[in-house]
Amino acid sequence: MKKLPKSEVELELRLAGELYANGDLTNAIRKADAVLRKNPDCVAAHFSKGTFLMAVDRQSEALASFTQALRYEPNNADVLAWAVHVSLSLRIPTQTESFARRLTRLQPENDRAYFFLSIALTLLGQWLDALKAIDGSLALQPANPDYVVGKAQLLSKLHQNSSAIYWYRKALEMGPAPQIATELAEILMEENQVQEAIALLEKYTDDIPVEFRPNALIGRAYTEGQRFEEAAKHWSSAIDFSTDRTGLLAVRAKSEMSSGRLRVAEELLRAGLENDPKSTELFSLLAQITKLTSADAPLIQQMEQLLGNGALNTEEEHALDFALGKSFHDLGDFEKAISFYDDANRLRGELTPRKLRFDREDWKSNIDMRMRFFTKERIAALSNEGIESSKPLFVVGMIRSGTTLCEQILSCHTKIQDGGEVTFWGDHHGELVDQRTGRFDSATARRLGKEYLKILGSSGSDAQYVIDKNPLNVLVGTALLSVFRNAKMIHTMRHPVDNLLSIWMTPTKTGLQYISNREDLVFAYREYKRLASYMQEVLPADRFATFSYEDITSNPVPTIERILGFLNLNVESACFSPEKNPRTVRTPSVYQVRQPINTDSQARWKQYEPWLGPFGELLQSEVV
Repeated sequence: MKKLPKSEVELELRLAGELYANGDLTNAIRKADAVLRKNPDCVAAHFSKGTFLMAVDRQSEALASFTQALRYEPNNADVLAWAVHVSLSLRIPTQTESFARRLTRLQPENDRAYFFLSIALTLLGQWLDALKAIDGSLALQPANPDYVVGKAQLLSKLHQNSSAIYWYRKALEMGPAPQIATELAEILMEENQVQEAIALLEKYTDDIPVEFRPNALIGRAYTEGQRFEEAAKHWSSAIDFSTDRTGLLAVRAKSEMSSGRLRVAEELLRAGLENDPKSTELFSLLAQITKLTSADAPLIQQMEQLLGNGALNTEEEHALDFALGKSFHDLGDFEKAISFYDDANRLRGELTPRKLRFDREDWKSNIDMRMRFFTKERIAALSNEGIESSKPLFVVGMIRSGTTLCEQILSCHTKIQDGGEVTFWGDHHGELVDQRTGRFDSATARRLGKEYLKILGSSGSDAQYVIDKNPLNVLVGTALLSVFRNAKMIHTMRHPVDNLLSIWMTPTKTGLQYISNREDLVFAYREYKRLASYMQEVLPADRFATFSYEDITSNPVPTIERILGFLNLNVESACFSPEKNPRTVRTPSVYQVRQPINTDSQARWKQYEPWLGPFGELLQSEVV
C-alpha cells in the first residue's frame, strides 16, 4: 500500500483535529486510523488517535497508541508526557515509572515528570526512591503544594514522623485543607502531641458531614487528651458509620489503654470477644493489660483452639502466641509460656524482611566507629561548637530496660514535660553521623539541632526539660551530647537476663532486627553494653548518668532523689507516685507504668532458668 505524502498526512490530521474540536470523536478516530493504515509509522497519527481515545475514555487503547508512537520516536517528550498520564490513570505503575524516567532524562527541568515518577514509585512500594523523585520536583518548584504534601506523605510512610510533621505543617500554611489536617493530626497522635492534634481536628473537621468525619481519630484525640465525654460522642458516631466494628473497638481499646483507663479498655475487649470470639487482635490486647487467672480458662481455651485450627495467617499466629505466652505466665505455667514465646519469636523473625536481617559484623563495626571517633577530647571540642540549649533530656538504654518507667516518674515533675519517643534522630542519623567513618559535620549537626528544638518546643511548654525517651538514641548518644553542649542524658540499665527475657516476651514492633533470635539478642546486648560503658567513661558526669531499674523499683525514694539531683531539680512528691500520671503512654509498658512502683518484674529470669538457653550466658554480667 502506497504511503501518503507528508502534506496529505498533515491535511488529514488537521481535519481529524477539527472533527475532534466539533465533538465528532468517532469520525476523528476513523480519520486517524485511515492515516495509520497507509502510514503505520506516523507518530503524529498515533499521538492524535491516542488523544482522541482519551476523550472517549478508552484509556487502554489510548495507551496502546502512545506506546506505538514511542516505538518509532522514543524520545518524543509530548508523547511521553501523555503516556505517563494515561498509564498512571490506569494504575500501571511499572509503565508509568519507565515513561516518567525517560521524560526526566529528556526534560530535567520538568517538575511534573519527577512528580509522576514519585507517584509510580510509591505505588510500587519503592518509597525511598519516590522521596528522591519528589525532591526533584521540589528543587524546581519548592512552593508547589502538591509536591509539599507528596513529600509529607512519603515521609509518613517511611515512619520519619518528625520530618513528616514539618512538611505537613508547611502544606497547611500553603492551603489549609481538612484532609491534610487529618493526616497531620494522625502523625501528631503517634508522636504524643495530642493537644496540637485536637486543635487541628477542631479547626478543620467541623464543616465535614458527620458520616465522613474522622470520628475515630477525633475520639482517640479526646480520649488521650483526657476529655472523655467529648470522646464518647465521637466513638458513638464512629460506630454508627463503621463497617468493621471489631477493628474500631480495638482502636478505641488501645486509646483507652494509652490514656490510663485500663479498666475501661478491659471491659471493651471482653465485650468485643463475646461478639467476635475469633479476633486475635482483641485477645492480644486483653492479655497485655490484665493478669489472667484460672477464671479466664475459657478465654485461654478459645485462644488455643483458634491457634490450632490452621486458619490464621502468620501475623495472627504471631499475635496469639504472644497472648498465650502472657496468659500462661500469669497462671504460673512457665514451661508452657516459654514455648509460646519461642513460637512467637520464630514467627516474628519470619515476618522480618530478609533485607532487614541482623548483621552482627555491621552492628559491631558501627559501634567501633563511634567509639573511635567520639573520644573524650573530641566530644569536649565539638561541644564548644554545639547549641547551648539544655531543654532536651534524653532517656536512653536497651529497649525494655525501664525507660518508660523513668519517663513516667520524671514527667510528674512540674519542671519536666514528656515528649514521648521522638523519632527525629532515627530519621536523621545518617546525616548526623557518617555510617562509614563515624564522623559528623558540626554545621549539619547545628542545623539538625535547631530543627529538633522546634519539634520539642511545638507543645508550647515552658518546662525546663522536655524528655525524649527514645531508647535507641543511645546509639548516637555521644553525638547528641556534642550537638547540645548543655543537655543531659539518663541511661537506664536492667539485669541483663531480665532485660532480654522482657524483649523476648513482648510483642513489640521496633524494627530492630536482632530481637527474635536469642544468639543475636545476646550479641547485640553485649555490644550495646560495651558502648554504654564507653559513654560512661568519656561523657561528663554532670551530663550522662546511669541508673538501674532494680534501684528504681527496690529503693524508689533515694534513687528518684538522685535522678532529680542529677537534673539539679528539687524533689517533688508526685514523682514517687508515677501511676497517677495521666499522660499518654503507647509503649508495651502501658500496663506496668499504671501500677505503683513495684519489684514484680525483678529476677523474672529465675522462673525461666531451665529454658534460658543462650540468655544464661549473661548471668554473670554486672547490671551496671
